[in-house]
Amino acid sequence: MPSANLHHNISNNLCTILMVALEPFADSSHYNLQDFKTYIELLDPVESHGSEDNLRSLKQEGEDLSKIVDEVGSDEKQVEEEMTAMTKKIQELDQQMEESRLQRQDENKEYKQAIADSVRACDLLQRAKDRLSRFYTSTAAKAKAKVALLAQRRLRLRKIAAASRAIEAA
Repeated sequence: MPSANLHHNISNNLCTILMVALEPFADSSHYNLQDFKTYIELLDPVESHGSEDNLRSLKQEGEDLSKIVDEVGSDEKQVEEEMTAMTKKIQELDQQMEESRLQRQDENKEYKQAIADSVRACDLLQRAKDRLSRFYTSTAAKAKAKVALLAQRRLRLRKIAAASRAIEAA
């Protein structure tokens, strides 16, 4: 009775395929999937048709379905392998992004420190410039005042010397 067993397997496979295909219409009032499944299970292709052609066509359909199942299985394995590879690549990219983020943070800290050092250096140079300016400005003013005072003293001394020569000559 292997042929009856084969027919039963084929009709189960066909029933499953048809149920999956008709599942979107399951809520529709036109289809009752349970009744449909019962009808398919009760239907025996050999008894209803009784021809060897139908048996061959069912065997062919069974072989075709088996091939399709094998192809789907291999496609599923391939998709799983691709998903695993993509997941690994995503994890590697996440790790690279984390390393890059840490590197950028370090570089940003160094940059901010360099800017702060430059600002402090500019401030220090400005204070030194102001102090030197005050020193040299006051020294220059004092020097000019001394030069002017010395010029006045020389002028007085010349006048006194001229007056004393005039007195001596007279």
